Amino acid sequence: MTRWTPRRWRVERRRGTGSVFRAIKALSLLVALLTVVFWTHAFYRFSGITDQNWEEADAIFTPATKTDSTIAAAQVRVTLNTSPRGKSLHEVILPSPASKPQLRETFKEQPMSSGDWVSTDTYLRTKLKLFLYSAYLDNRLAVPVVRVIGAYASVNGAQVSCRLEYASGEASVVAATKKTINENWKLKYGAAFFLCPYSDDSDNPPPVRVRLKETYELQWSPSIPIWPLETRPGEATGRFAVCVKPLHYKYDRVSWLAEFVEFNRIVGVDRFFFYNHSIGSNVDRLLRVYMEKGVVTSLPWNLDIKSQKEIRTEGLFAALNDCVYRSMNHFDYVLVLDLDEFAVPRKDDSLPAMVTRLKRAAPRTMSYVLLNSFFYLYWENDTTAYGALPETAPLEIPYLLTQFKTRRSKKVFRVGSRSKYIVRPVAAVEVGNHVVWRYLGEHFTLICSCA
Repeated sequence: MTRWTPRRWRVERRRGTGSVFRAIKALSLLVALLTVVFWTHAFYRFSGITDQNWEEADAIFTPATKTDSTIAAAQVRVTLNTSPRGKSLHEVILPSPASKPQLRETFKEQPMSSGDWVSTDTYLRTKLKLFLYSAYLDNRLAVPVVRVIGAYASVNGAQVSCRLEYASGEASVVAATKKTINENWKLKYGAAFFLCPYSDDSDNPPPVRVRLKETYELQWSPSIPIWPLETRPGEATGRFAVCVKPLHYKYDRVSWLAEFVEFNRIVGVDRFFFYNHSIGSNVDRLLRVYMEKGVVTSLPWNLDIKSQKEIRTEGLFAALNDCVYRSMNHFDYVLVLDLDEFAVPRKDDSLPAMVTRLKRAAPRTMSYVLLNSFFYLYWENDTTAYGALPETAPLEIPYLLTQFKTRRSKKVFRVGSRSKYIVRPVAAVEVGNHVVWRYLGEHFTLICSCA
């Protein structure tokens, strides 16, 4: 006789309890099944629907009466006949197989002013906007492209499409190639080129305006004009132009700006390109004077991206590249400078004379890198020129950097670190703040201490 221990007895008792639970569960399922059968039978009995008149049911298709500008839907109404003594009419509304939503592209409204930044709204999928500033017909490459200068995700992002619009009213959509401009620090946004190929022949006039969008989205940006790189009638021409990064933080050092412009005019600069993000009232008045004289081109620069947090310094690389393309075939050379920098020829009286001399020695040179050295503002002022400190009675001499800061640091920075450059615009493809990043075809760069 087997002797059950208390432990084994407890195990056996649990096993018996499990069998009871399984029986109760099976009984519950049976009751539920019988309930479904009962109510199904009652439905057919009281509605008067039989197998025969179900098979003979009429199908009446009626289009939907509710539509909107985005989705055009249709419905199918299936009417089931009742028996002659039926008391009710039952309808089942089903979606039509052909009633897929017809999604339409949208075109964002054009801004009130032209010549400034435009953008899409934030796309839901990528949480990004597409920004456009300018566009140029670049037929220097093997495949002609519309080169759009704008801003987008510095890393990754979505595929982008271009809508090229023609004077005839026609439009074509092509895939864009995005090239993020260097020195973006991998912030959320970076200045970028969008290259949109087009047919360049006499039978097909080039497009005149362009829009961008993320390829799998519906919303297009506002359109911007496309400018040819050839000389445009009515625009300034000359030998030398200066490009300056966007003026910001309500820049209002009017005496230093006047000194910058006048010094560079003395050494041979014909035109200055400024991008106005925010300036003070004094600088605004001075720029208007220079614009009336045909010395300055001031362009709006209202880029709605957080500077230094989401993009480098007001998107300066978009401004510098726009300046180079804007100057192409209008000026022989472009000099990129900040407002506190001066390129001083050492052996020549002017920048054009310096470049002419260097060009004779190296005819295929397309750019000249100027090495940088500091004249520190916190060092004492040199009073040799005027015999007095700046902005003091009785002379009230303006505080001019070139007159009072004459001591130079011994350190000369290497190429790419604080350096500046002179470049032939027709040879440039992509420029940075300190060097030219990409050229068209074969080129030579001369690194010199000539300034």
